[in-house]
Amino acid sequence: MHASRASAPIARKYSNRPKLTPARELMGWDRSLSLVQHGPRFKQFRKNLYRCIGTHASTKKYTGLFERETHRSLQRLSDTPLDFEAHTRLYFQSTRNTHYDAPSFTT
Repeated sequence: MHASRASAPIARKYSNRPKLTPARELMGWDRSLSLVQHGPRFKQFRKNLYRCIGTHASTKKYTGLFERETHRSLQRLSDTPLDFEAHTRLYFQSTRNTHYDAPSFTT
C-alpha cells in the first residue's frame, strides 16, 4: 500500500508517451493517437475512437466493407505487384475514410 502511494508520482512523471518532436511537429504526427500525451486530449481521442470502432456493433457494421476493400487491394497487388506502395496507400485511405460520419480526430 505504501509502495504504491510512493510510486504514483514517479509513474505519473515517467509513464507518458515519448515526445518525438521531429515526428510530431515536423511530420504532422501530433494528431496521432499513439503520440498524444496523456491528458484531456488523449481521453477525447480514445472516446471518439471507441465510439467509432470500439463496439461489436460498429465493427460488424464495417466488416463487409473491409473484406471487399481487402479483396480489391489483393487483386490490384496481384495484377501489378511493383505498385505495392500505391496499392497499400489506396487500401488504407479507402478503409480510413469509411467513418465519414465519425467525429474529427484532429481536435
